[in-house]
Amino acid sequence: MPWNRPRRVALALATTALVATLATACASPGGSFTVPSTASPSLGSTSTTEATTNPVPTPTNGTTGTRDPLAQADLDRRLRDAAWADDVAAARDLIARGADVNAKDETQQSAYLVTTSEGYLDLLNLTLAHGGDVASKDSFNGTGLIRAGERGHTGVVGRLIRAGVEVNHVNRLGWTALHEAIILGKGTPTYDDTVRVLVAGGADRSPPWRKPSVRTRPDRSTRRRPTGGCSPPPPTATRTPPRWPCARAPTWRRSVSTGVLPCCWP
Repeated sequence: MPWNRPRRVALALATTALVATLATACASPGGSFTVPSTASPSLGSTSTTEATTNPVPTPTNGTTGTRDPLAQADLDRRLRDAAWADDVAAARDLIARGADVNAKDETQQSAYLVTTSEGYLDLLNLTLAHGGDVASKDSFNGTGLIRAGERGHTGVVGRLIRAGVEVNHVNRLGWTALHEAIILGKGTPTYDDTVRVLVAGGADRSPPWRKPSVRTRPDRSTRRRPTGGCSPPPPTATRTPPRWPCARAPTWRRSVSTGVLPCCWP
């Protein structure tokens, strides 16, 4: 029909062009040709575009996201309970779930500090491997080393020194770990070994009152005795030195209610 002639002409021209293209491709050395692609973008490019325009939201739970404060507090509490019980397996599981080894309760106890005072060496190694803070302090401003020295935990003391704890830190009482091990120690071989480890680790062997960071020792030359001092001598022109303790009743004394003990003057 006449109205189909233009369509036939167009089809003939397209067929001729296709045959020419095939002939050229076959005559080329590689014997291949590239057909223009009208396919949709690949899956990878689509995913990249979507990831750029629509980022994946950050999870609200889990170890890498922002945890609910109540859930975090519960994990930390359970970790402290596991530390008190020396339950290494439970502590490892709780740490893997996001529990904080340095989180403290209202008494300033953390899982890390509990291991130092109780002498749980395996659990201490676990807390140190997961960020245990050797500078953490308890309610007495004491480090874990001071707590371990007081209890005579030689292994814990050595481990903390290797971890870099401050050996000569002074707590609120004015004592270091060495003072705690000597003054509060029981004189057993365990405490002797603890003292040796502290001294080998660089502990200062000065008494507490000679440390600059501790209040100075009182001047006993001008301070009264805790139970009372000598009363002033009687107003006599001549007297011999006083005798102490009194061999007999003094000839002059002040009232005992003043809290001052008399000297024995002849």
